[in-house]
Amino acid sequence: MVLLLVLMNVVYALLFPISKIALEYTSALFLTGFRMTLAGLLVLGYQYFFNRKAFTFPRAYWLPLAAAAFTEIYLTNILDFWGFYYMSSTKSCFLYNLYPFTAAFLAYFFLSERLTKRKWLGLFIGFAGSLPMILTTTVATEMTPVYKGFPFLPELAVIAGIITNPLGWIIIRKIICENNYNATMANGISMFLGGLMALVHSLCVESWHPIPVANYKGFFISSLSLMLLSNVIGNSIYVNLLVKYSVTFLSFTAFSEPLLVALLDWVFFGLKVPYAFYISLVIVCCGLYVFYKDELSKKRG
Repeated sequence: MVLLLVLMNVVYALLFPISKIALEYTSALFLTGFRMTLAGLLVLGYQYFFNRKAFTFPRAYWLPLAAAAFTEIYLTNILDFWGFYYMSSTKSCFLYNLYPFTAAFLAYFFLSERLTKRKWLGLFIGFAGSLPMILTTTVATEMTPVYKGFPFLPELAVIAGIITNPLGWIIIRKIICENNYNATMANGISMFLGGLMALVHSLCVESWHPIPVANYKGFFISSLSLMLLSNVIGNSIYVNLLVKYSVTFLSFTAFSEPLLVALLDWVFFGLKVPYAFYISLVIVCCGLYVFYKDELSKKRG
């Protein structure tokens, strides 16, 4: 399970730079619609051919899955991609450090997931540990440009996406944990429906001649990479881990993503890892240990 958690966050860390590349070729709406619809079809197709017994869509789940698709797929991706376009990858990662707190707040109200004092301590240690790496990198990074007279609009869009994302996962967790619905089906249906919403929206407001893409080769390579990493691998791991771990704990592991981005830059691009990386790594690991130890004791109890 630990390896799955690491793999999931490595995959999600890769999304930040690839998203910036993909948005050079198309809009946030069409990018979301294309990859989500295709990914949903692939996941559902896999389920149909390899686990047909679980290929069901009970009427009782139609509305909850549509709500999850609207929040976690449609709104989250459009808001995030639009904000990412006007921001650096580093600053996007920094804002996503608010994600565990948002998830904890929403899980408290909708899932009655109450955090112990030890978990709150771990949460704040993880947040503090991520700051040295983020702030060190941000100093040398171009900040968000002013967007049409509204300097903080991209940041607000990303923060709104940080709120809608865990809300959708909470809905899915209630379906698969409280009603024993198949996790792969819930993931595939929500992606497919959310992708269709984005495509319809794109068709209504954007010019399709034949589709709103500036460079077909670049678009297909980057969008298919995003789909494979995020929708097929990342989301599939996440939705299965939801059965064993709380939404808050899974969101907590996102504190490691800025560290992973720095590590990937060093491995693939030869960029020097600053000393702040090692400071952040130690502190974040301490926070994860405190939080995870409490998570394990809760399961044993």
